[in-house]
Amino acid sequence: MSSTNFFHQLDRKRQPRPQLIFIIGPQHSGAGELCKKIKERFQTLDSINTTTNTDTGSIIDALFPYTTSSGNQTLLRPALLERFPRDAAQWGRFKDGSKVDGKRVWVPTQSLVVKVVSDVPAALDRWERATPGEKSMQARNDARKRYVAEEKATQDVYVNMGGTRIHAREVKGSDIDEVLKMVGDLL
Repeated sequence: MSSTNFFHQLDRKRQPRPQLIFIIGPQHSGAGELCKKIKERFQTLDSINTTTNTDTGSIIDALFPYTTSSGNQTLLRPALLERFPRDAAQWGRFKDGSKVDGKRVWVPTQSLVVKVVSDVPAALDRWERATPGEKSMQARNDARKRYVAEEKATQDVYVNMGGTRIHAREVKGSDIDEVLKMVGDLL
């Protein structure tokens, strides 16, 4: 499906629920660079720092600070979440925790998840550039194993998120223009 009609299903009447943009992918997949480009282009996005804060409850509080127990909320700006959720269990906690009085405070069909894919050699190259100094063969093997494990966890999250009617796309880290178009269509 092309991104030109990617969000034709959006129910604009259901706003002010926030639009969420989840960028998921293993460390060194290019997800961070993609988030940086999105933030540069769309400065009205709230950016929730999930690279250092991985506590689901804190992230929910940051996203939905004005939600009351009666379910009323003020208009919130769209938000970008980098590398969140990191696993299927965290996604489950997010879905369960983003409800007030049993009602979801955001609508999956008004959200986008982009899974950034990269091959292992490219990810290891990014890892080497990001970490100074000599890398032993053991360090390289450990980095490869971490990347493969994170890629599997990311795939599990992507499959689980896709089952909620959220708009889901898998892109290469180099497909920045395509992702910027999708984000623009959402906003």
